[in-house]
Amino acid sequence: MHEPVTATAHSPVIEFARFAHAIDALSGAIAGFALLAGTRAFMFTALLGWREPVLGGAGLMLLAVVGWLRWRCCGALRRAAARGRHLLRSTLESLRNAQRCLLQSIAAMRAIRITASNLHGDTVLKNLDPLLNADILHALRSMGHGDELVICDANFPGSSVARSSVLGKLLHLDGVSAPRAVRAVLSVMPLDTFIDQPASRMEVVGEPHTIPAVQREAQAEVNAAEGRDVPFASIERFAFYERARKAYCVIATGEDRGYGCFVFTKGVLLAPDAPRS
Repeated sequence: MHEPVTATAHSPVIEFARFAHAIDALSGAIAGFALLAGTRAFMFTALLGWREPVLGGAGLMLLAVVGWLRWRCCGALRRAAARGRHLLRSTLESLRNAQRCLLQSIAAMRAIRITASNLHGDTVLKNLDPLLNADILHALRSMGHGDELVICDANFPGSSVARSSVLGKLLHLDGVSAPRAVRAVLSVMPLDTFIDQPASRMEVVGEPHTIPAVQREAQAEVNAAEGRDVPFASIERFAFYERARKAYCVIATGEDRGYGCFVFTKGVLLAPDAPRS
């Protein structure tokens, strides 16, 4: 019969082998950290250890500490870099979202501007020309029979002249031609039928009988609004300035052609002379 195998104590050889293996592992770690600290420093320390083991061992341990610190710092830097990349990606995504919002806002503003330009004004009411903004409507409603209104081109000294007018400030129809402004104003304002010349134009300097294209176009608008021929009277340039200063209001247009300047006298809208029911 076989006898049971009894446990024996570890032999000194096995213990020494394990100790040597641990020493080798520790030495490898120390050497690895030392190499991480710097190859040249490691080689110098190895040569120093060959001649002076104590100094070489101390230097190797110092290099190992430096290498370990460097390894830990590199790990922290890698983690910080990863966090930085994540933050950068988040920031770029936020910027892209902001850019999309900005582009949408710009598109909306363009749509609003296009709509406004199509309307040629900021007031949309039934049976009113869309060019007639609130300021101009207020001025036209405030004028009485015999008051005069000036429509001028972009070259006319409108601001300085308007300060002397009854209203005291310049009204604007920017980006609109003078004939188009005449059409808008006369769509609501009747011309005076109590006088012979309710509409006047500025004369061409040195050529009082010349009728520029802008004045011919305005004449057509006047005739269409009144349903009859209402020829322009002519006013010399400086006399036109003086008359404009006495007007109720001055409306500046975007007309860039010369002599697009006119004076209109407001008429009346009389109710029938009949008893009130």
